[in-house]
Amino acid sequence: MLTVVLFLVGLIVGSFLNVVIWRLPRGEGVTGLVRGEKKGQVSTERQFRYWDNSRSKCPNCQRQINWYDLMPVISFFILRRRCRFCKKPISWRYPLIELSIGLLALLLYWLFLPVSLIQWLNFAYWLVTLSGVFAIGVIDFTHLVIPDKILIVLGVVGLAHAIKFDFSSHLITALIGGVLFALVYWITHGRGIGWGDVKFIFVLGLLFGFPDILFVIYGALFLGVIWGGALLLTRRANMKTKLPFGTMLATTAILTIFLHSWLISSTSEYLFYLYH
Repeated sequence: MLTVVLFLVGLIVGSFLNVVIWRLPRGEGVTGLVRGEKKGQVSTERQFRYWDNSRSKCPNCQRQINWYDLMPVISFFILRRRCRFCKKPISWRYPLIELSIGLLALLLYWLFLPVSLIQWLNFAYWLVTLSGVFAIGVIDFTHLVIPDKILIVLGVVGLAHAIKFDFSSHLITALIGGVLFALVYWITHGRGIGWGDVKFIFVLGLLFGFPDILFVIYGALFLGVIWGGALLLTRRANMKTKLPFGTMLATTAILTIFLHSWLISSTSEYLFYLYH
């Protein structure tokens, strides 16, 4: 029963991430306000319609979607993958993201098997981290941008977690990672790495600490070489083509969450045999 509940929670989180992934790159807030607009500064009529405007709309006909058409995954198949109003096809991306987060939430539960309150809080921490990182990965892949709003949320979560456990280690890790990649950004004049990637690495340092951040960064660099090399070999890109490094960081960050123990033990064994 608990696994069913957690899977449903994951589906709901995935549905929310769909809103975030769609709206933030387009300058919209998750509440329906546009960039630079504050709730207290809009007209009385706009404030009255504030909640109404925050509801999801069809990207084609702009009609607001009924609440009963917003059920994660289920509504997609009930509607036969088409908008109720304009009959335009609905992207498979929406149910795939919802299912992905639902399954990742289950995997996270089976990884931690939380029982005590502290263990459940740790599970919640990594679920929030995983969700935010996942959203960044998708957004950077589709728009080559990393929204500050997600970074701020993850940064606050990372700080709170670091204060509870090992603040100095996580903060130092974040600062070293941020400074090193800021230098790369400065030396390459932004051609080697984006400023959003620098901020993302800083936040990942807060979230993961040492040595996990090394697995994330080295894994992302390795993935970047494979990805870039494949694009060059297939002539789908050239040396000036920008790659979504944030997506690579997000991918290896999620893998590090689940492979943490194996990575630590494998690295320890390698270093032991290397120096003995």
